[in-house]
Amino acid sequence: TSYAASKHAVHGYFSSLRSEGGEWLRVDLPCPGPIATNFQTKVIGSTSITESSKTKKSGDDEDSSEVAMPADRCAELILSSMMGPSSMMQETWISRQPTLIFMYINQYFPNLSATILGKVGPLRVKAFHAGLPLYKASSWIQAAQMEKEKAKTRIGGAARKIDQNTLDALKKLK
Repeated sequence: TSYAASKHAVHGYFSSLRSEGGEWLRVDLPCPGPIATNFQTKVIGSTSITESSKTKKSGDDEDSSEVAMPADRCAELILSSMMGPSSMMQETWISRQPTLIFMYINQYFPNLSATILGKVGPLRVKAFHAGLPLYKASSWIQAAQMEKEKAKTRIGGAARKIDQNTLDALKKLK
């Protein structure tokens, strides 16, 4: 949440700067999606995003299960947007699918976006805690299944404890 809040603050700051700068100042705001970096590895010791991107070249098509863009490709797209006409390139969304389509949904259909985030957000948090990639739907499903298995184990343990307590009570009655 702090990360998202800081992104919104930066967006607001540069939008204000753009409006105050007038003709003499060009303000470009690149908005990259998931980028293949060591962030998650350094935070929780996972190798999820970076391992698959090390073997790929910038221009390679992505593996269908991976959405993180190589950092050098992101840099190329940012530079390209900075060279474009300022009237069209004030804000540039840089991402692979399906993240890019979600950026559009968030911009043009905020209520739909909020509904989707309400469902996906908690799954992403579970995936993060499990050390899984955050932008893969299969990770969200896997994290939900892991959570379900933990719940079954807790319920099963509680049921065994209740059964043992019942047996103990019956033994005392004899």
